[in-house]
Amino acid sequence: MSKETKNNNMDQNKLYIIVASAVILLLVVGFLIFSRSGDKTATTDGSNPAAVQTTALQLVNENGDFYATIKADVKPVRDIKLGTSLKKIQKMEKKNKDTDEGSITDAQDKSGYSYLKYHFVNGSAPQFFGGTVNPADPTSGIMYVLKDKKLVEVRVLFGASTPENYDAIVGANTSSYGEPNLVRSYSNGTKTTFWRTKDVMLSLYSQYEANGSYSISIYYSQVTNK
Repeated sequence: MSKETKNNNMDQNKLYIIVASAVILLLVVGFLIFSRSGDKTATTDGSNPAAVQTTALQLVNENGDFYATIKADVKPVRDIKLGTSLKKIQKMEKKNKDTDEGSITDAQDKSGYSYLKYHFVNGSAPQFFGGTVNPADPTSGIMYVLKDKKLVEVRVLFGASTPENYDAIVGANTSSYGEPNLVRSYSNGTKTTFWRTKDVMLSLYSQYEANGSYSISIYYSQVTNK
């Protein structure tokens, strides 16, 4: 075989490799485009929560001002005021028959925060801020957030719930405290609603979990950035 023929064969082999690589690349790109187009067909109105998880959550509407305040006297959860000590919270909560013994976890970053959580027992379905807790859901309960053993926030975790329960909470709080200072709506149908006074704030959240269930939580917290 002549040197020229050998070189031609090598050039042809390189050409075959380049063409084959280009074909493979086109197939990969085509697959990715098809996959992404499939994601775009997922509903984003909350009717298919599982599909919503494949798309980025986007803010679609916002009404109000987060830093605006309303004139209202928002009542604390369980009548336990912010600033109450850990021991006093445990003593007061022990009197309630609808929760367990509770458990406390300290923040690992040594920030001084600790989290005292109680689960509901005896099949009770208590109401908070006009909404009903789902005690059958193990994620439901009350969480007291403390800083240096002093209460700074209370979180009521309603567990698996419904948009109707969320609306009931909005209605009850609007009736008691007036219109919220901010409402945000998201692309998957969830919302957040805030009632902010000069001292405390109620933050109502809804979200779709990874399993597609709809959950609600409401935080009663100190206003620190006045």
